[in-house]
Amino acid sequence: MEISPISISRRDRERLLRRSEILSASKILFAEKGYSEATLTEIASRAEFGKGTIYNYFPGGKEEILVAVFDQLYESLLKIISESFEPDESLNFRDAMRRFLGRSFDFFVSNINLFLILIKEAERTRLNHHSETAARIHVRHDEIIHALSIPLSTAMKRGDLRKMPPTFLAHMIFLNLKGYHLRQCPQSFVDKAPPDLIETDQFADELTDFILFGASGPSLSHLNPGGNQK
Repeated sequence: MEISPISISRRDRERLLRRSEILSASKILFAEKGYSEATLTEIASRAEFGKGTIYNYFPGGKEEILVAVFDQLYESLLKIISESFEPDESLNFRDAMRRFLGRSFDFFVSNINLFLILIKEAERTRLNHHSETAARIHVRHDEIIHALSIPLSTAMKRGDLRKMPPTFLAHMIFLNLKGYHLRQCPQSFVDKAPPDLIETDQFADELTDFILFGASGPSLSHLNPGGNQK
């Protein structure tokens, strides 16, 4: 739940602002240099704070900052799911799924270097089962799967999808998203730009039809380029 700026004190607003500035500087630096190469001294310099200030807001240092960056990205994904599948009588389920996939695609592309960092660090921490970072990532990932499984379950009850465990389908959707995104990633962080990407509309159409109808099913994208099923 978002906190209204009016409901908190000036001091708390300043703390939230400083914390946001530290995270913004960290994300830029992580994307530019990679998580392992970025230092707290560089983060402090980029945020225009002293190194001691960084520890005031993130006592766990760089690892705690990484977890906070993960949290921001997961919150953004939760918002995309919520807004994509919010009740709208003008949209059927295919339209909502297409909207979700398109927005997820755009979100990834706009944060592509940062996602590369986070995917790498997620794998690194996953191997350390006692890592607090790994535990946090696992919890947030489950939240994402649960959030997506809710509209999928509703669609199954309406007959828009055949019945299956909704969490299974949610996992499959995210695996498809992640797989395609990884294929589009730049080969290294020194690349000026990622390889050519297909247009968002084409990606959303093709993956939506694949999820709904499979590889041998009908395609509606050539009949409805705008994505509205008649």
